[in-house]
Amino acid sequence: MKSSSPSAKSGLRTSPLSLMALNKACNPFIDRDQSDTSQFWPFTWEQTLYEGESYGAPFEIDVRVLFYNKNLLQEAGFENPPQTWDELWTYADVLDKYDEDGNLVRMAFLPTYGNVRLDLWAMTNGAGWQACH
Repeated sequence: MKSSSPSAKSGLRTSPLSLMALNKACNPFIDRDQSDTSQFWPFTWEQTLYEGESYGAPFEIDVRVLFYNKNLLQEAGFENPPQTWDELWTYADVLDKYDEDGNLVRMAFLPTYGNVRLDLWAMTNGAGWQACH
């Protein structure tokens, strides 16, 4: 898959970064390696900052995508893929398929299938996070 621009939503495994920053655990490596920040997308580099100072380097970006079947959309009367969460749920209701006994034989959208992270779905729906102390 190829894209001309990075996704607006991505998951970065940075949960221990703030603790490492507070303990200055990465400082010897940062001082030694002097990362060239121009090699990183700005939004990934910003994830390494604590109080304006970098305490690491981006390791990976986890981008989630939504695949759709153009033929199934057209058969259901949809000309374009869904653009909003409300549209996605409407499409899913139409595209779900049941057999004559009422058993589900095709599920159009199952957000909990596979290795899905709830936090990414939540963020794309406007959720925020609060620190509990």
